[in-house]
Amino acid sequence: MQEEELIRILMKTRVGLLGYIQSIVRSAELAEDIFQDVCVIAIEKRASLADRQNVAAWLYKSARFEALNRLRKRAKKELLLSDHLLDLLDAEFQKADDESASHILFDAIRHCVQLLSPSAQLLIQYRYTRGMDYAQIAAEVGRSSNSLYVTFCRIHASLAQCVEKYRREARANG
Repeated sequence: MQEEELIRILMKTRVGLLGYIQSIVRSAELAEDIFQDVCVIAIEKRASLADRQNVAAWLYKSARFEALNRLRKRAKKELLLSDHLLDLLDAEFQKADDESASHILFDAIRHCVQLLSPSAQLLIQYRYTRGMDYAQIAAEVGRSSNSLYVTFCRIHASLAQCVEKYRREARANG
């Protein structure tokens, strides 16, 4: 792949990639740094990126890897999303090809989390804000790890449905 074509693709996907990275690392500055790293990696590996149609998917996977790697290295208790939610975000951000679509997705996630019951919101906070695993949460709330796993599966499914409904309504309105 020619460097100029790769740069065009990077610029076209910039807003979506930055939004996606920021949703993982929760910091605009860190997201920008990671985006720049992804750009450098892409340019270095452009010879192996011959299939233009798969470049965007490769960029999102690289961004995800770099973002999670950076969080692990920093050893901070940032908001870490489950692999399932990251996969949903991957799919949504790859569909989103402009800035407004990225904003719709952020608004949808925020809106849908607020619609969860207070107990579900607390579980989300324990898991993703505090970075607690199922065993730690189970001890905190007095439930079994297995029952929490089932509850999280239901929460994730509910969030996915809500986000999709929100996006459809946002598209219909405008």
